[in-house]
Amino acid sequence: MGADQQVPDIPHAGVVIISYLLGTYLVRMLRPSLYSTWTTRWTNQLDTFAVMRIGAAVPSRFPLWLAHSPDDVEGLDKLPGWIGGVTGVEGSGVDGVGELGLGGEMPLRGKKRYRCYAADGIENPAGSERRRFESSRAPTERE
Repeated sequence: MGADQQVPDIPHAGVVIISYLLGTYLVRMLRPSLYSTWTTRWTNQLDTFAVMRIGAAVPSRFPLWLAHSPDDVEGLDKLPGWIGGVTGVEGSGVDGVGELGLGGEMPLRGKKRYRCYAADGIENPAGSERRRFESSRAPTERE
């Protein structure tokens, strides 16, 4: 009755080897996932505004020219792949506020304050005038 089906025959040794390789892979992936979870980030999400700010940090490398492919833009290969604190101004601003930079030498710290854009409804504690940039802590957890 019914159609015959072929049942795959997997040797026991093959199941053990594949299970071992999969377990090793998952254990090795645990370290980078924990690192990325607990590392301080410079933005909560990598959206278009964040990418625009990265491009604005190096305007001399990226003029507004037509590019048929990202491979045609040689400046992309020479960019550092991280955002960090800039050493020249680290802790030397108003109230010890640091500044972010593309390829910054200092790692980000969760309790350190960095310059940010002023937000609506936030007043300057020193007075009623608004500073050009407010300070904010780097986000430490994803929202």
